[in-house]
Amino acid sequence: MGLVDYGWDDKFEHEFKGLKRKGYMHARVVRQEKRYYYIQCKKGEVIAEVSGKLRYNAKSISDFPAVGDWVAIKLANECKDAIIYSVLPRRSSLTRKAPISGGRKVIDINGRKMIIGGTTEEQVIAANIDV
Repeated sequence: MGLVDYGWDDKFEHEFKGLKRKGYMHARVVRQEKRYYYIQCKKGEVIAEVSGKLRYNAKSISDFPAVGDWVAIKLANECKDAIIYSVLPRRSSLTRKAPISGGRKVIDINGRKMIIGGTTEEQVIAANIDV
């Protein structure tokens, strides 16, 4: 099964041109488990992690890859592992509010428990959904 069967098309190819010239390969995220991503590339399925630069530049969790994303990778460890350097622009996504984090407090106001503080972020559950 080739990457065309996973949804690779001319539009993604056009978006990928600049990254291809820099020596990256394209792959699709097919599964995620914590910080590890299982990606399908032309060499088959491999386990990948995001690069330090991608992690550092991420402003929110929605900047990280999600299942269905097309990513730019470089293979390592004799093609058994990969590093994800970039996420191609998403055509569509299924999102939700991520759990509240940072500085959350529960206070009692007139006998009612209220949550104050903290922030919410958009969490991408799946991307580039066609069907």
